[in-house]
Amino acid sequence: MKNTLRSLLWASLAAFGAVAASGASLTVFTPTLDAGANVFNATYSNGSGTQNITVFCLDYIDSFSSGVSFSVNSSTDTSLANIVNTRYGTTTNFTNNGTGYGDAMNRYLLAAYLTTQYSSSNTSTVNGNIQTAIWTLLDSATASTHTTTSAAGNSLIAQAISWEGTQSAAQLANFENSFKILSDSQIAGTSTPARYTTGNQEFLAFGANNAVPEPSTFALMGGGLILAGLVGRFRKQA
Repeated sequence: MKNTLRSLLWASLAAFGAVAASGASLTVFTPTLDAGANVFNATYSNGSGTQNITVFCLDYIDSFSSGVSFSVNSSTDTSLANIVNTRYGTTTNFTNNGTGYGDAMNRYLLAAYLTTQYSSSNTSTVNGNIQTAIWTLLDSATASTHTTTSAAGNSLIAQAISWEGTQSAAQLANFENSFKILSDSQIAGTSTPARYTTGNQEFLAFGANNAVPEPSTFALMGGGLILAGLVGRFRKQA
């Protein structure tokens, strides 16, 4: 009996450990939420649970399959070292090196600001210009370049740069910590130019770091504690 309970205990704890230690995954669903832009409903899962989020496309080259989960690295835009596993985090040669665009870290920051300008009340043209501006910011000279840069898109980038200039260091830090860059885990360690065409599309999301534990996680943890108590009880009786 003790051996059976011990086996059940370790099986339960192992299952809980698998949930807690599992990597993050993302499942994105079409159609788009905002006409003219690539904005989608998605589910984000990590060791803490699963949550529904909205994701914004950063990647002008790659695609994804609706409803199909893939493993992701989740990065915050707080340092270049932090974003090394993103698609553009190691990029130094951007096609558009306009004044104020900066390095990959700053370009992700500007792109994140631009996602806040999407609206379901916008026309598809307005949302499309925002998407174009984001793709322009992350247009790498090493990759197959994004060639639909528009005057409206460049104007929106200028607006984003102007916004950045009005923010204090604390405000910028708070904003950077409010979003995550969700990159296919296959990208990590991949050299250019292959890193631009490896894996699924890259996305940005706000609040993806606060997943609430799933009921199954609590059940596994609770079951493990109960079994631990039973094993201790039977040891005392033996």
